[in-house]
Amino acid sequence: MRRIRFIKSEKTRLGNPFRFQTAAVLHWPYALGGAFFIAAALLYWLFFSPNFVITRIAVDGNFALPPPAIQELIRAQLDSARWRAVSQQNIFALDSQALTKKITEQFVVEQVYVKKDRPHTLAITVSERPREAIWSTRGQFYALDVQGIVLGKTPRPTMGGSPVIYNESGGELSLKQQIISPAVLSFIAKLLDDERIKLLQPRFFIVPKSNSTELTLKVGEGWTVRFDAALSLEDQLHNLDLTLRNSIPPDKRAKLNYIDLRFGERVYVKYR
Repeated sequence: MRRIRFIKSEKTRLGNPFRFQTAAVLHWPYALGGAFFIAAALLYWLFFSPNFVITRIAVDGNFALPPPAIQELIRAQLDSARWRAVSQQNIFALDSQALTKKITEQFVVEQVYVKKDRPHTLAITVSERPREAIWSTRGQFYALDVQGIVLGKTPRPTMGGSPVIYNESGGELSLKQQIISPAVLSFIAKLLDDERIKLLQPRFFIVPKSNSTELTLKVGEGWTVRFDAALSLEDQLHNLDLTLRNSIPPDKRAKLNYIDLRFGERVYVKYR
């Protein structure tokens, strides 16, 4: 019979197989606490410390509205909170998309670009639709685009800029309101581009009310010319030229009040 030999194992002490795992588990609370502390410190540094508070607002661009008008809207958003906890005075917390939407909804602009120039500057570039004319009512001036839509208030214009249209009725205006037709604005642009009108040194236009086709042009000598944008511009300019050359002596032009071209071939002249 073959005998079986039993040999004593050399691993005399295996120990507790769970001893090292238990030690590792005991270190996890410290690791989690440290990670939480680091995350909290980072969040405080990014969102609640003064390191990233917006202290400067730069507004630039070619637009009718004066910069303070947009700055006021920006400050209103800065005073609000985001995520119900973080002030939007923090440059990371500021909602750029919401701010852009507010500007485009409240003002008639073509493009808005918001840049967070960290750590403290908010830079906003606004471009408006090309202005075609300036509308004046009740002592206020408003920029109009090519469609005759109100872009917003603008400072008192200077000579040589966009044509100025004074509204005699003094009606109320609202943003994005169309107060004059594109056809009338096109009529004005062609009129001012005519060499015969340039010689008269045009100053400004007067209209009786919004969306009227009747226009009164004030010229450099102090008298006016009355047009109707619904009629042929060339015919009216031709009648004006004939009237000035054949019907009004040079010595009487100083006493001229107006020339009315709104009735076709019938031209009416009035002296002071």
